[in-house]
Amino acid sequence: MVITATSCHIIRNNRLLLQKKSKGLFGEGKWNGVGGKLEMNESPEACVAREVFEETGLKALYLRFHGVLNFYFGDRNQLDWIINVFSTKVKE
Repeated sequence: MVITATSCHIIRNNRLLLQKKSKGLFGEGKWNGVGGKLEMNESPEACVAREVFEETGLKALYLRFHGVLNFYFGDRNQLDWIINVFSTKVKE
């Protein structure tokens, strides 16, 4: 089953906010943008705004879509993850 998720690069005062991924999560131990998996019938835009607020308490303004990253693991030709990549400016 393909997992669809989002990632957001949060920009404030020309600085980039990253989070270190928790153990057990996709990308654990790596620094990454804020994001998460889409819920049933949720658009990528709604998901990324929700995830930014849940994980940081910040409200995403002016979401900008940059594209999609497709992840294939191992030697398989089957798609594993689809990540919708956004950036935003934020307001506390």
